[in-house]
Amino acid sequence: MKLSKKSRRLIRVICRGLGATTIPLAFGACPFPFAAMYGPGPVRESLEVRGRVVSKNTGLPIPSIAIWASDDESWVTTSDFDGGFWLFLGKQDEYTFIFTDVDGTANGLFRQHTLLITRAELEALDGSPLIIELEEVEADAE
Repeated sequence: MKLSKKSRRLIRVICRGLGATTIPLAFGACPFPFAAMYGPGPVRESLEVRGRVVSKNTGLPIPSIAIWASDDESWVTTSDFDGGFWLFLGKQDEYTFIFTDVDGTANGLFRQHTLLITRAELEALDGSPLIIELEEVEADAE
């Protein structure tokens, strides 16, 4: 039996679609040891932390501040042009955040700041951003 050109094209499209949907389903069905490598791992409770880094002197946002956060793993992000940042961290009792100016004198020099904060304090923010004020230092004082 000979198929028309239109029928062959239709069968090819269907086969490609089935092939594309089979791969995610196969990896999603992997048992635990392999799921961590190839698919979704174990579900872990997480805590979203949103914040904003501003100058203590002027109140203006500070871009390019590296934020190192420690939970069961370590996470690093950088504040955006508006001083904003966000992270998803695993739930635990305490977190350590270190804020470091990494762009030199591009927008002023700021003193490194370490913050130890509890999960209860972060959850009490209830969606409000964590505001971090960094102290500006003179270029020759550093």
